[in-house]
Amino acid sequence: MKKIKIIIMLIIMFSASSSSVFAKSIDKGDNEKEVVLNAANLAICDTYDICDTQQIKLSKEKVYDMFMNSYGFIYEFELKNDQLIHGYIITNQTELGIEVEEIHLEQSSPYIYKDYKNIYNGYNQYYEVKNDILLDSTNGAYYDYEYLLNQYGLNSNEVSLIMGAAKDPIFVTVYYTTGDEVLYSYSTTSSINVTDFQYPTMSQTDVANESAYSSDKNNCSTVSGLSLIVFYEYYYPDSSSLTDVIYEPGDKYYTSTFFFNDRQPEAYNQKDNFIDIYEYLYVQMDTSNWGPLSIYPGTSHPNFLSAMRDYYDTVGYDVVIDVMIGNPSYTAYYNNSFDATNTWVDYKDSINNNTPVLMQLGGIAEPAYAYLNEIIIEEDVDSRPGPYGSVIWIDEVYYEYKVSMLAMHTVVGYGYVEYSYYNTGLVRRDKFAKVSNNAGSFVYIQSSSNSVSQAYSFSIEPKT
Repeated sequence: MKKIKIIIMLIIMFSASSSSVFAKSIDKGDNEKEVVLNAANLAICDTYDICDTQQIKLSKEKVYDMFMNSYGFIYEFELKNDQLIHGYIITNQTELGIEVEEIHLEQSSPYIYKDYKNIYNGYNQYYEVKNDILLDSTNGAYYDYEYLLNQYGLNSNEVSLIMGAAKDPIFVTVYYTTGDEVLYSYSTTSSINVTDFQYPTMSQTDVANESAYSSDKNNCSTVSGLSLIVFYEYYYPDSSSLTDVIYEPGDKYYTSTFFFNDRQPEAYNQKDNFIDIYEYLYVQMDTSNWGPLSIYPGTSHPNFLSAMRDYYDTVGYDVVIDVMIGNPSYTAYYNNSFDATNTWVDYKDSINNNTPVLMQLGGIAEPAYAYLNEIIIEEDVDSRPGPYGSVIWIDEVYYEYKVSMLAMHTVVGYGYVEYSYYNTGLVRRDKFAKVSNNAGSFVYIQSSSNSVSQAYSFSIEPKT
């Protein structure tokens, strides 16, 4: 373990100066990534006399102070030269700008658990918090986080807010690549949706608010079932009481919101039928009356399938499923991934065959999952032709993952996208399922994400 020279002194000595790369304040407009790269470059150059370090890879995670206020980031960096050089940097976003607090070489991040929130309380004081447990990363000791906050003299409301923040979703892992030795081109090899029109995404909050069960928002399974019924109505018009005018190809009525907007009469005039289907599913699924000791109120997986089969049985259709992950006969306990189960090809085949995939994210024993809100690839404006068609020189790749803790969630996969990155050959391929997240839009689940406890294609066919 090797720390850059007298780091604490540097932080103190240069608190009123911006001349040091080890503890440096900069203007608000400056790019934090560039500051971190420069700091890592100079540290490596100073320590190893390796000063051509443009191939540094960075990843970062958010860091909080002891009271769950946003503090800054911890960046892990890696340089593959004749030897592998790695380390980490902690930054603080102040009113004056970005300040580099610590730089460490040949040392991994002190934050071990990706599903904990990172707390920084000053040099060599690294903690991780999950719900009511505070872990001291330096010695492995555990503390009662709520009790500790009470010792600071905070009132009950203040403690309650901080504890709530500790249980909120976590944003982790922003991955950057720089330099043409790591990646210099990419292509979108696949980008497929199940239909030639937008999948009918739903907002579970909006739908609940319009129903007789407006107080219950633990309805992701019910709304997932509703979206599947609306989807299949287009192909089988007699499978529901709705009419397909709403979902003609190219039409814009593709979210639940349009059923509640009187400026969209084709959708609005079907609002009552729409809500009737929702309330039927809500009752049949026994929504919110299930959960191990009521810890996870929602819908058991057998109840979901039973309700969907009952609904389609009344209109003369059978439900057909093809299992990829888990067992639909019970609500899954453990998470898995499409990559680990070798089922990514099956997922793609289902989408290519116009068949959505029902997913349960998080299991009873592992109630957590991760998804991406967006995928950003920043390109060099000077694109160049190359052996893979149009080769784009990459400035950076940006993935931001949102991790939901103590949560299980039902969603519907309806598309996928794959990005291939090349150097002189294929470097890597990133694969993402595109899912309706029941918040009125879509998110991405990476094929390698250990978040999926249940996945199976869901289709219907007329009874014979």
